Amino acid sequence: MAARTTTVNTFSRFCGAPLRLSRPRIETVQRLTSLEAHRTLRLLAEHHPARMRVDVWERSVAVIALAVCTRRGLSDLHGMRLPDVDLDRVLPRARVTGEWYPLDVVSVRVLTRWLLRHQELTARHDGHGRSDRLWVTTGPGRSGAGRRVAPAGFPARIRTLEAAHRKLTTQALGVPLRIEQLCGSPGVPLPGAVPARPGRLPAGTLLTRGGWEGPRTRPPVTGRREAVTLSRPYRRWLRSEPAATSQS
Repeated sequence: MAARTTTVNTFSRFCGAPLRLSRPRIETVQRLTSLEAHRTLRLLAEHHPARMRVDVWERSVAVIALAVCTRRGLSDLHGMRLPDVDLDRVLPRARVTGEWYPLDVVSVRVLTRWLLRHQELTARHDGHGRSDRLWVTTGPGRSGAGRRVAPAGFPARIRTLEAAHRKLTTQALGVPLRIEQLCGSPGVPLPGAVPARPGRLPAGTLLTRGGWEGPRTRPPVTGRREAVTLSRPYRRWLRSEPAATSQS
């Protein structure tokens, strides 16, 4: 809304009748706890919205899975490549901006599903222009004046991922959650957390019944400019299930 307000002020000033609208105040977005984020991930991973394409749903859920496990926003996840996801290890992991994070069982299943879809989309290129980017388009691009339409399987823009995520959360949860809201509250471990073995994971990493928690020393994700309030039925559902059923 701040960007839209600036656009309106600039255009009105160009027309000779400046409106001088005040920009909205910056507010921190409401974020889910780690337990709520993992429960939401399992819900989205198991229920495909009827009005959403399967490949778009698989890609969006994979983005959410990495956000929950790494506590990184879309600006960091957008640049990931195929070598950044290592699922063949005893403890699967993902690399974001040069740092490795362990993955839980649900996230491994979601990412495996998306990697199979990724291979199907990029295999149509027959090796020409094949992308190693983790997030690729699922359909052809829009046509323009004298512009060639790009087929599916090319790197997806960040606004494409944002639009798909907003559509998924709106249809499945009834509220358009942001990626940063699913990163979990920083410094708050899941119930039943135990210290990880020394030398196996970065210092401060926790192994929990709901998944692996990243280092607690990581700074929190910067708040966005829009405040989104969770709907009452969705908040009631998050609190209805006991913590003991949060196994991945």
